[in-house]
Amino acid sequence: VFGLPIYAINYESTRFLSTYGIEEIVDLNIGFWSFSISILSLTSFVPFLMYNLSRNEETGILYTFPISRFQIALLFSITSLISNTMMPVAYVFGLMGYASATSRSLLLAFVLSSLNVLFIVFVSLLIALLFSKSAKANLRRLNLYIFLFDLIVLVLMIQMNPATLGGKRFTEIFQKLRIMKNILNSPWNPFYWPVLGLENSIFIVPILSSVLMAFAGVRLASRKMDFSPLKLSSWSLRGTGFGVFGKDLKIAGRKEQFFFFLVYPVVFSVLYGFFTGDPSVMISINCVFSVFYSSVMGAALMQSEYESNPLFKTFPVHWTRILFPKIIIPVLMYVPVSSAVILSSMMMGFEFLKALGVISFMVLAYTFSSLAGVREFLKSPTIGRVVLPVTSVLKVEAWSVGLVFVGLVYRLTYERSKLLYFKILGTRIAMFMSEYGTVISVILAITFMSVWSFEIAKEMKRSD
Repeated sequence: VFGLPIYAINYESTRFLSTYGIEEIVDLNIGFWSFSISILSLTSFVPFLMYNLSRNEETGILYTFPISRFQIALLFSITSLISNTMMPVAYVFGLMGYASATSRSLLLAFVLSSLNVLFIVFVSLLIALLFSKSAKANLRRLNLYIFLFDLIVLVLMIQMNPATLGGKRFTEIFQKLRIMKNILNSPWNPFYWPVLGLENSIFIVPILSSVLMAFAGVRLASRKMDFSPLKLSSWSLRGTGFGVFGKDLKIAGRKEQFFFFLVYPVVFSVLYGFFTGDPSVMISINCVFSVFYSSVMGAALMQSEYESNPLFKTFPVHWTRILFPKIIIPVLMYVPVSSAVILSSMMMGFEFLKALGVISFMVLAYTFSSLAGVREFLKSPTIGRVVLPVTSVLKVEAWSVGLVFVGLVYRLTYERSKLLYFKILGTRIAMFMSEYGTVISVILAITFMSVWSFEIAKEMKRSD
């Protein structure tokens, strides 16, 4: 049921792009599709297998049975294939759709795509076996990195939609994507071998060889499978000399979610900036996402103090020294990263003085946002996985994103969206906001920060 629509989509996409008579377009589309689906399949198998090999109670039971570890590994590879059939089915039917549109053999496409799926399963199992003894925290980090990578690939697949490509000049697109084509359509890319095999059946040999090599690697790695619990032999504590600030900095480094919060705005802003060619779009996306995540960071750091409550209240430290790092650490983390994105926009024609102005405004926005997150957490402290209630998240999002939109995004997008703003706000208000929106947002941010500081001071003194 799922495979037939994928077959139809790839068939129509290939026929659609072929009508323009540019063979490179078709090659790039199928190359990117083959790579994307293969990577998404790989990243869907690996976490499932790692969990079963290292954290599943059934694994320990199977370990006591008179069966080899290799057979246990194969069993989990079969269950992972059954549980994650969507991507393999998409690959098989998608390649068959491409073969049908280009008048190639459907049987050969089925064989090649099936071998590629088998290769992906064995590679996933090999990776899972190598990391099956990793600590729980490392598994969480790896799953987070894989999730982020999947999001990047999905965005790229959306941007590479043939319908989107058809509305642009192909010469401009290939100037941007020529490097990508050289990588994705390279004979050294194993995920492109099934496509090459449709043109030359000799590529069945490297595909089959890679499957056998991955199978042999799994057989060797499975001999060292061990399901005994991990034991920590030693634990060293090293001071940084920065007191509370150093403690919070270490906590920020240990929270794998912070890596996602930091990288996500950068990756997606750069991707959309690359495809749109508009520096204002890249800066706007980066600032909107990062300013919201900075508030979540501030709240999460404050939650770490309450997890040891009331221990932190017994320290001979003034509450301002406890509170200050929660506000300043998100600012220090985001300013360098966002500055790099903003300054890189100058390669797309963004003016240097405007870039400095944006950076200055974002320093204020990050401070405002992290303070808002800390304030909302103190109003309703929570312990556990949920940092902020839904209502608090909506409040913080409205404040932080609203500040950035009025003070920055509106001015960056005013020229290209002027007619839309005139229609929604009216001519006078739209022109007034373009002139004084930044000034108004700065004044409001400073005012709210002053009021919130007094509220936080009152709350902290009452809790002493």
